[in-house]
Amino acid sequence: MDDISKLQRDRNRVIAAMGIIFLVWQGASLARDLVALVHPESAEAAAGFADLVEAVGAISWVLATLAMLALGRRVRRAEAHNVLKDELFQHNQSRALKFGFKAMVGLLVLLMAGEAFFDLTAGIAIRSMMIVAVIAPLGAFVVLSGGSDEAAT
Repeated sequence: MDDISKLQRDRNRVIAAMGIIFLVWQGASLARDLVALVHPESAEAAAGFADLVEAVGAISWVLATLAMLALGRRVRRAEAHNVLKDELFQHNQSRALKFGFKAMVGLLVLLMAGEAFFDLTAGIAIRSMMIVAVIAPLGAFVVLSGGSDEAAT
């Protein structure tokens, strides 16, 4: 496996990890809010667990961001920026952003429909939108670019 393939694989792995970490980190907060809405008697226990997951998630997000910065240094050292940011990368990036936008619109439709049946708070709606806004394009990019093992074969 050449250096460019390793850098592509590592980029996709870091992006996938960042998506998962963000989902767990912010998902814990969303779950706490939903538990408080649906089962107020369980809210205190859910809040304690969510606080722990949020703390670990925030630290993990910082570590993943540092990993992305370290990857950027490796790309710069290998002088591979132009190779990694080729037409396929830009095409996949554009498609991932379009998918993220469509996912946000879909979520808005679901939230509007859900408002008819549940007393959703603005915090729940905003956090849900934030999660989808980050996760959908990251996940779509990883899938479109072949996953984290694209160069392993």
